[in-house]
Amino acid sequence: MIKPRNFNGYWEDVPPVWIPQQQFACSVLNVTHLVLPPGELWFCRLFNQALPLIRDHDLREQVKGFVAQEGAHARGHRDVLSFYESQGWNFSVSKQRLNKIFGTLLGDKVLGRFAVKSKGQLRWLRMRIGMVAAIEHVTCVLGSWILENETLRQAGANQAMLNLLLWHGAEEVEHRTVAFDLYRHLGGGNVGRMFWFLLAVWAVVLTWKRGTQVFIEQSPGEGDVREKPRYGFRAYVAASRAGYLPTVGYLARSFLRYLRWSYHPVTEGNPRRAEAVLNGMEVGQYQSAHLPAQLNVDKPTISV
Repeated sequence: MIKPRNFNGYWEDVPPVWIPQQQFACSVLNVTHLVLPPGELWFCRLFNQALPLIRDHDLREQVKGFVAQEGAHARGHRDVLSFYESQGWNFSVSKQRLNKIFGTLLGDKVLGRFAVKSKGQLRWLRMRIGMVAAIEHVTCVLGSWILENETLRQAGANQAMLNLLLWHGAEEVEHRTVAFDLYRHLGGGNVGRMFWFLLAVWAVVLTWKRGTQVFIEQSPGEGDVREKPRYGFRAYVAASRAGYLPTVGYLARSFLRYLRWSYHPVTEGNPRRAEAVLNGMEVGQYQSAHLPAQLNVDKPTISV
C-alpha cells in the first residue's frame, strides 16, 4: 500500500548554492522546484479523471495513494520556489509557459483547441496517462540515483534540501509501477507507450535545459564567486562525472530499458533502500498525510 506523506521543510537558512562550490549542479537540481509542481498537479488531475474507470480494487487504491503523494511533492517543491521568489528571484515567464503546457496544451481539449467526447475522450486521457507513465520512469530513475548518491552528502550539501530530494526520490521508487499499470489497465499498448516515452524525454530535456538557464542567470553565486558557471553539455558531463548529477551513460541505459517490449517498472529501483531512507529520516522532517478529501470518484465522466 502506498503511504502518502507531507514534507516539512525550513528553507530560510538554505544558501543559493546549497552544494558548496557547485553552482551549476545546484541550478540543474533546482529545476525540480520549478517544473515538478505544475506537472505533478497535472498528474493528479488526470488520475482523478481515470479513477471511475478502474475496475481493479488494488490498482484503484494504488492510484489514490499516488495522487496523494504527487500532491505532496508539488507542495514540497512549491514551498522552495516560493522561498526563492521571496528573495527576489523571478520565475514568472517559466511558470506561465509551464501552466500553458499542462493546463492548456495537455488539458481536456486536445492541444487546447479540439474538444473530444466519448471514446475520443478516453483515448486522449489514455495518451496523456501514457506520457505520465513515461515521465514516471524518468523520475524513478532520478529518484534511484539520489537514493544511492553519496557525493552530495560528502560534499556538504544542505541537509534540508537533500532530505527533500531523498524523500521525493524514495516515494518515486515506492509508486514506480502505478502509472504504467494504469496505462495498461485503460488499454494502452507497447507502441504507444514507446512513442509517448520518446516524446516525453524530448520535452523533459528541453524543459530542464531552459529551467537550468533560468536558475543560472539569477543565481548570485557563492562567497566571492560572482562569475556565472559555464553552461552546456560539457558542464553537465563534468558535474556528472564528479558525482553531482546523473551521468549521461546512466540515463541512457535507464531510458533504453523502457523501450523493451517486455518492460515493466517493477524491476526499477531498490524499494528496500527507499523504505530505509524514509524510515531513517529525522522525526518531524515529514509526517503521514491523509488521502485527498475529494478524488472525483462518484461518477465516470468518460465512457469505455
